[in-house]
Amino acid sequence: MKNRVGTICYLEITAPAITAAAKFYTKVFGWKISGKFSPEYWGFDDGHMGGGFDASARPNKTGINLYLKVADIPAALVAIAKAGGKVTKEKTAIHGGKFGHYACFRDPNGNALSVWSKH
Repeated sequence: MKNRVGTICYLEITAPAITAAAKFYTKVFGWKISGKFSPEYWGFDDGHMGGGFDASARPNKTGINLYLKVADIPAALVAIAKAGGKVTKEKTAIHGGKFGHYACFRDPNGNALSVWSKH
């Protein structure tokens, strides 16, 4: 898919524990490691967009919230917890479910993220 101007085209995730981050995102979301460019920077590909894990950066707990689309939020939360993440908000309806549902978690490096599903 070609990225248009103004769309998200790359994502960097802070990952002081880079191996834990790689294992977490590959296990829970099926991402692939696309390259180990240095001991502190590994690339990944989610099948739609590329990005990198940056071991030199520190987690941002109050910045932009990234939502990852999943098929089943409860199943995703189980996978997140099993892979070393921490669920911080259980499945919640957005405007009565009209705009889907979301849940929040922290990855093993402490980054705050969310999952989203229509159902």
